[in-house]
Amino acid sequence: MARAGEAMAGFPKIPSRRPTPAPSATRSAPRAPYETEWGFQDSLVQPHWIADAAAFYRAHGLQLAPGAERGDHVSVECEFVHFLLAKEGRAAERDQLSNADLCAQSRRRFVEEHIARFVPAFASRLAGSAGAGPYQHFAAVLESLVRAECAASGISCGDEAITQRIPTEDDAAGMSCPLHAPAETPT
Repeated sequence: MARAGEAMAGFPKIPSRRPTPAPSATRSAPRAPYETEWGFQDSLVQPHWIADAAAFYRAHGLQLAPGAERGDHVSVECEFVHFLLAKEGRAAERDQLSNADLCAQSRRRFVEEHIARFVPAFASRLAGSAGAGPYQHFAAVLESLVRAECAASGISCGDEAITQRIPTEDDAAGMSCPLHAPAETPT
């Protein structure tokens, strides 16, 4: 009987199981995976767009878990589209055509208003900075899926040239509002 090492000699070596860190996956990084970091230079717009995405989630019976990723993260938004596709398919299988149509309408609207708006720019920047690693491949797959969804739904896909928001000192300081200032201590 051959030893295990000899039997595995023809197979490629399995790389280390240590995960590859994402290239700059923070909010202020040049490739932030958050929708509201793309195309908006005013940080006051962000809560409204995140709330709009959350309204879509709630309308379909979903809610982000406490401590979960922000609702405008590309992974959360893509997972929601996946959820809508599954829900649409299940409704169609059960001849619940009005429910299937509702899911399809929600999906198209969510893709148009959220994902299609920023993914081309995000994916382009991510692919350009990720070298030949897995994130370059992820960016290519993400962009091709979003472009295919847009084409199939007759949606205009976002511009690769939109820019990422540049954080300001007010962002870091929690806004420079006098009402936000720390309370004075009595002397």
